[in-house]
Formats: sequence, structure tokens, C-alpha cells
Amino acid sequence: MVSLRSLENASTPPSSSMTTTSHSLTVSRRSLEDASTPPSSSMKYSFYQVWLIMTISTCYIIFGMNIGWPNTIYLHLAVDNTTLFDTHLNLSPSQLDWIGSSSTIGGAVMVIPAGWIVGKLGRRRGIIICAFLHTLGWLPIALAINYYMIILGRLLTGASMAMTVVCTRTYIAELASNNIRGIMTTSLDLMRGFGYISVVALGMGTTWYYISFICTAGIFIYTIVALLVFPESPTYLIIQGKKEEAREIIVRLRGTRTGIEKELKELEFLNQREDGRRGWRALLSEDNLKSLFTLIGLCITVGLSGISVIMGATTRLLKTTIPSLDASLTTLIAMVALLCGSLILFILVDRIGRRWCLRISLSVMTVAYTVLGTLSYLEPSSFQVNVLPSVANASDVIYNTEESNTGSAFLSLKSMIMVSCFITIAVCMTTCLSVPFMLTGEYFPSIVRSQVLSICIAVSTLISSLLLQLYSIMESTITISGVYWCYAVMSLVSLVYLSLFIRETNQRSVG
Repeated sequence: MVSLRSLENASTPPSSSMTTTSHSLTVSRRSLEDASTPPSSSMKYSFYQVWLIMTISTCYIIFGMNIGWPNTIYLHLAVDNTTLFDTHLNLSPSQLDWIGSSSTIGGAVMVIPAGWIVGKLGRRRGIIICAFLHTLGWLPIALAINYYMIILGRLLTGASMAMTVVCTRTYIAELASNNIRGIMTTSLDLMRGFGYISVVALGMGTTWYYISFICTAGIFIYTIVALLVFPESPTYLIIQGKKEEAREIIVRLRGTRTGIEKELKELEFLNQREDGRRGWRALLSEDNLKSLFTLIGLCITVGLSGISVIMGATTRLLKTTIPSLDASLTTLIAMVALLCGSLILFILVDRIGRRWCLRISLSVMTVAYTVLGTLSYLEPSSFQVNVLPSVANASDVIYNTEESNTGSAFLSLKSMIMVSCFITIAVCMTTCLSVPFMLTGEYFPSIVRSQVLSICIAVSTLISSLLLQLYSIMESTITISGVYWCYAVMSLVSLVYLSLFIRETNQRSVG
């Protein structure tokens, strides 16, 4: 962190200190505080800044649709397995696992090059490249005539998703003022929540391949807007030595108030290294490596808490856990809960801080997973009713009315509790998805921010693809109750890790 004294010395020319008059020495305390406070501390931020960041965040709608899309194809294939060209898709459970996990595999492959691209070509160009790649990824899915075309499209969209996370989170962390940085970063999760709801709602009225066409058109329009509207990050321009261009963009973002020069000097100070190293080489310093390994540990523990499975295989989990419910409607409810979680995080992230938001979410998830596992394990064998497709002589069937009614009541209560646990986990999941990457963007200076973010995303996507690929195996070996208990244990481990090793970054300058 940069001390107030060092910033004042850096922003005051030596000649001015020699010619200071006695009148300037008697400046009031209030005027001194105003002069030393960067423009980002004011609540009167520019409307242009907020509008720009919300526009950048809209790409996360397609991001959310991509993550929730496997739920849609799972529901459709259960009713009609034809494609746009009337070919048939007969997919096994392992192939469904691959459809869910292939997107994260593509992200894991692309995320390291994405960090280099964002650091080398800039944030704006990186967003344009990943939007174009996303368009190419949705086309083979929409036009798929077999399983392999879907896998190809999922790999490409996953690669684009990883690059989108690196670009947008780095970009927004550098555009937003300190006092609204958390809220503006959370706007990504709001848009992603809209994407979850949109893909499930569209899936109730149209087919999976038409949804793919909608995503293709949406991301193509976003690419055009990015070309015409988005400016480059002023922090990136400072690193490239383009100070005048950075000044112009800061004026557009913060307004014409005083303090622009001070913010420019602070950006230069926070993003320089005495040895001149940048990018991956600058990451080798002791302090950066220590912070990097700390955040990797957080990404691993949070990722193992099962959030990728709950999000990408919601319908399959619900059909296994509560087969009596309408899976499509319950999936839609879970996606609405994700959006509600984004709204809650949007309100609280700059009020109570990143650590407290994540601490509360992990605590609640631990309890909810435990309850889900326990209820799944306690099958009401004495009240179980088997429904046969046909009975030869219905008059010969004897019903125990008391047991059947009691069993129905138990199943109804059990289902309500389990759905409530799903909703609770969905609400808390948004924090687990957002806060680790938010901390990654705030722990490091811009010279290594995109590289570090790419490493953490690579770790998270590998964990996600592993859990999605192992879901069917875990369910068949340790049953669905064991799956929930494993996720509960990892949520608790992540909570302990957070309390011991993660520091707060709320309201502090990035880097």
C-alpha cells in the first residue's frame, strides 16, 4: 500500500516546495483531505462509468446461458432426441457428463493464453476476441447433427468463457472507482443470473438448438457494440506509456473534477517495478507468489464444494434427489435463486466486505448440504409406495390408507425441505463463484493481474471439469447422499481456509 506521505511527495515537484508561501502552509485540514483523496472516494461518480461497466457486463448473460444450457438439452432429449436436421441423439450418462464438463475443459486450455492476450493486446481487444470466439462456438452447437459437434462447440464456448472472465474482471477492476468497485464487479454475476434464468425459461418453450442460435446472435451484437463503444483501460495505457490517452479516459470516467493528475501518479506508482519486470516475470517476486498460492488454495477449496455440479447439472441432481417434482420448473426456481444471490451480493459486497460475504455463504452451504445428504440417506422404507404402470385386477389390490397418507405427507415435507436447501445453496453459490475472482483482481497490480487471474481461473475450471466428470461415478459408488456430504465437508474446509489465510480488500486501492 502507498502511504499518504509518499503520494504527496510524488505529486509535489521539488521546486514548488522551495517557493511555498506562508499562506499555503496554513491550508485547512478539510482542503488537505480533499486534495489527498483520489476522485474514486467520492460517491458522485460519473453516470458514464456506471453505464459503461453495465454494458460490458451484458456478455455474462450469454455466459450464464452457456453454463445452464446442459440442463436444457437434458430435458429435451428425454422427450425428443431429434436435431435441427432430423438426426437422432442417443446419449449415455457419461456422454451427458462430457457435455457438461467439456466447456470447463476448453476453459482450462484457453485460460493461460487468455492472460497473455489480455496483458499483451489490452483489455478491450481481449473482450472483442473472446466475443468473436464465443460466436464461433455456438454455431456448431446450433447446427449439430451428432454428439461430437456439440462437444466441439462446448469446447470453443468454454475457451471463450475463460477468456471472458479474465478480460471483464480485469477490465472492470481497472475502470471502476474504489468505492463502487465491488458493486460494479458484482454486476457480472447479476447478468450471469439473468442468463441462467433465460436459458431455462427459453428451454420450456423452444428447443436446445434454437437457443443456440439466440446465443449466437446475442454475442455477435455484443461484439459490434464492443468495437464501437468500449475504451481501453487507463491502467493498461499507463503501463504502455500512453499517459495522455489514459488521462482522457480517466476524465470521461471520473468527470472533470480535480485530482486527475494525482490518480495518474498513483496508477504509475502502483504498477511500476524497480527491476523493470512485467507480466509473467513480475509474478516471480516473493510477495506476488505468496498471494498467488494463497488464492489458488481458496479456488481449490471453494471449487470442491460442488458449485459447478449444482449449476451445470441441476436438472440431473433434482431428478435423482426428488424424482416426484417437475425438474424443469424446479430448475427454473433454482436459477431464479441464483439471480437473487447476485442481488444480495450486489448490495452487501461493499458494505460488509468480501470475506464476510464468503464466510456467510460457505457456512450456510455447509448446513444445507448436510441436510440434503441426511434426507437423501433417510429413505422412508415403511412408507414407500410403488406405482405400477398397469394392474390386471384393481379390485385385488389392497391399500393401507393410513400408511400411504402418512408416507405422502412425509414425502411432501421431505421434498419441501430439500427444495429449500437447493434454493439456499443456489443463493449462496453466487458469492462462491464471484468473490475468489474478485479478490484475485484486487490483490495484484495491473502488470500481473491478468496473468494471476488466468492461473486462478485455470485451477477453478480444472476442478469444475473434474467434479462434473466424476458426478455419475460418485453417485453410483457413494450414492447421492454421499455426494452431498462430500460437498458439505469441502464447504467447511473452505470456510476454515478463508478465515485463516484470506485478507480483506474492500474499499482499498487495487494492487
